[in-house]
Amino acid sequence: MIRSRGAFIMAMAPDGNCLVNAFVQHQNGSYDNVMVLRERQNIVKYMLENPDEFPLTVDIANYANNAVFMGIEHITAWHNMREINVVLFQYDMDNDGLIERYWWNNEYTSNDVCGLLFTQRIQGHYDYVII
Repeated sequence: MIRSRGAFIMAMAPDGNCLVNAFVQHQNGSYDNVMVLRERQNIVKYMLENPDEFPLTVDIANYANNAVFMGIEHITAWHNMREINVVLFQYDMDNDGLIERYWWNNEYTSNDVCGLLFTQRIQGHYDYVII
């Protein structure tokens, strides 16, 4: 379904850093452990400096640790921190189709859009989508 829209799915390592792997892949065209850890720490720093944006997130500093699963609130942080719009695709089993969620700010439209595919496995997994 994603491919029929002209997009390409690039698998991210299932290492607990998959969301940040996708962010770094989008920004740099590749990712490695050093770049991913640095970006993870940048996301956490942004969240700690802007706590009003994340009132329901507890123990924010813990997310700086390698391989701690990151989710929706971290997409929000990265979107605002990097000023990059994000489209998240998620398979909806009940309706046998894709759900699309957007983190969008019209001021960021000069930047490329970062695509993500979320699949529910044991905890969940993100892959990068080239839109």
